[in-house]
Amino acid sequence: MENFLDKCDRRLAEIERLRNKRELTQSEQNELRKLEEFQKIDKQKAMEADKKARDTINAQINKTYYTSTKFMQNLATTSVVEGGKMGVQQALGLVLIEFFTAILEEVEDIFRKGFRTCESFFASLMTRLETIVSKVQHAIINKYRLIIESFKDGLISGILSNLVTTAINIFATTSKRLVRIIREGIFSLFRALKMIFFPPEGLSKEEAWHEATKLFVSGVIVGLGILIEQSIATFLHSIGLVAFSDSLTSVFVGILTGVSIAIAMYWLDTNRESIEKMRYEAIQQLCAENLPALVNEREELARIIEATHQQRLMSLESSFADYQNVHIDYDDDSIYEALTKINALWNKELTIKTDEDMQTRLNNGTGILCFNQQEKMIEKPNPKNS
Repeated sequence: MENFLDKCDRRLAEIERLRNKRELTQSEQNELRKLEEFQKIDKQKAMEADKKARDTINAQINKTYYTSTKFMQNLATTSVVEGGKMGVQQALGLVLIEFFTAILEEVEDIFRKGFRTCESFFASLMTRLETIVSKVQHAIINKYRLIIESFKDGLISGILSNLVTTAINIFATTSKRLVRIIREGIFSLFRALKMIFFPPEGLSKEEAWHEATKLFVSGVIVGLGILIEQSIATFLHSIGLVAFSDSLTSVFVGILTGVSIAIAMYWLDTNRESIEKMRYEAIQQLCAENLPALVNEREELARIIEATHQQRLMSLESSFADYQNVHIDYDDDSIYEALTKINALWNKELTIKTDEDMQTRLNNGTGILCFNQQEKMIEKPNPKNS
């Protein structure tokens, strides 16, 4: 309809030409009549009718497409593909970190000890490259679980971001950079929620919240960086640097985003010190409120322990006095009772009462000790040891 109305405007010159002509053929009369009818069209109503018709057609198309098996298959395929890309990105990122760490360590070693490790330059270069490869291999072996975990997190967040992007595209078309913002935002949110609900072993709930906050803030900064990248790219296009806009914006915004994240993380960690101070003050106040009662309770327990100890000492002294008295009379039963009272102070039971009990305990089933007829203890050979 827009193109049709535009053509009608351009035909004004043709209408004017035909009207100024003295004699018109039948065909020209019909043409003039048709052009004049076109000029009577209400453009606003025509555009409204066109929009209504297109909305109806698009609604039918969308309903047919978004409820079709083809759409579900495409959605599943793109979700797996995007999740795989995100997973590989996260896993590869960890490997690259180890790679650049190994390179920096070798560079530091070069500054401290010199480049040459062998006689020739080529041999030294190969040795250092082998060292870098070895460090990366060991890091991958030692951190393979972390790499797999990162791939899994990227896979899940990639699938979720693709589903969200598809849901948004049903109602409004999203740009390429907005898709990146959605992807990074969902990935940061997913990692933050995972940190909160499934914190690593040895991490307290408060520390998990702190780390989750850092992850969420990093995602927000990355999203803002993508928006800034869009603005810078538009500016470079306006001044004629179209060929270098993507490269320049990626490098500049990447550096800016990295520095911003580092500053934000430093601020959060520094601010956490005040949280630790608040915790210390809260603990100090709690101790000030409850410590006097705890001290009094401790002193009371100490008095009870001391009294119990003195009572046990008195009972022990009394039992020893009874034992000394009965020991003078050589009264076996009274001696046994006195020793039993002493053992009872420690909830023990005296098991040796007679000479036979003592002989059994000393022999311990070996038959080495016995008493002869004159009741003198002698050593008896053990047949098993003879």
